[in-house]
Amino acid sequence: MVELNYQGVFTRNPFSYTGGMRTTFNDVEFSSMTYSECVTFFERFMHEDCKKLYYYELGISQMEGLNPISDDVKYVAFISDAYGTDGVISFYVDHIGVGVDGWFDDDGRESCIDGENEDNIDELRNVELEFNEDIMHMNRTLNDLFLSKLCVDEEMDNNIIDDDDDDDGEHLNLVSTLIPYLMSYYTGKNKNQF
Repeated sequence: MVELNYQGVFTRNPFSYTGGMRTTFNDVEFSSMTYSECVTFFERFMHEDCKKLYYYELGISQMEGLNPISDDVKYVAFISDAYGTDGVISFYVDHIGVGVDGWFDDDGRESCIDGENEDNIDELRNVELEFNEDIMHMNRTLNDLFLSKLCVDEEMDNNIIDDDDDDDGEHLNLVSTLIPYLMSYYTGKNKNQF
């Protein structure tokens, strides 16, 4: 009996095949097929492409027991290993082509990202960031009559203020300033007051 798991996605942490469908075949003789015939059969059944095909070797964890089948040699090895057993043979279809066979090393631990070595990954994890506290942020509300009224005192301390500004330290109450402005805006009176 063959179980086909398809339309799912392999997830890495924790390792699993999620979101897919499962169909069982009792009357198909896979041992008389070649690799390409098997893939063609599955693609016709699923109405989807099969980028990579895996079978699960019984009695082992899914992470260690998942074996790729990519050619006739590996398909014949699959037939001799798994086919003819009394249990269920599970196939898993990778529609995206992720290639999960490179995700883990021989001990079952996550392997490095393709093209990276472990020293570079450790360097990326231990990056120290330095901040320059002397940087002043521009006040983008300085020339906007409406938005400049919304700035609170703490924000003004962090912004650059024009030296020509004759600020005597008196600040208007936000509510008393905005209400007349909004009223004049909506009624159409005194638009140029500010």
